[in-house]
Amino acid sequence: MAPGSVHRAHLREVKRLSSSTACVPHRTVLNLYRALIWSCLCEMLLFYELNVILCA
Repeated sequence: MAPGSVHRAHLREVKRLSSSTACVPHRTVLNLYRALIWSCLCEMLLFYELNVILCA
């Protein structure tokens, strides 16, 4: 496949996804992102604390 056709296919996929998520309220998407970020931060903090406890 030529790079141009790959790009076009990607754009088509993005359009399809954006049209399917258009019916989902914007706030819900933001809340999902926020929850994901917080869970990642919490995991990182826990991991850091465990390392400090184990290495100390």
